Amino acid sequence: MKDKEENAKSYVEAMSHLPEPVESKMVSTDFGEVQLYKFQGNDTPDKTLL
Repeated sequence: MKDKEENAKSYVEAMSHLPEPVESKMVSTDFGEVQLYKFQGNDTPDKTLL
């Protein structure tokens, strides 16, 4: 359980350094559910997608 808690804390820390996503979507894969985030908006067409 400790690893899961550490992973969750690391995730929150990493996400705090990113801009607010303009869209998010949950997608089912063979490996389970995956959360996708879109950071690029109409005002950032020349930026590289993550």
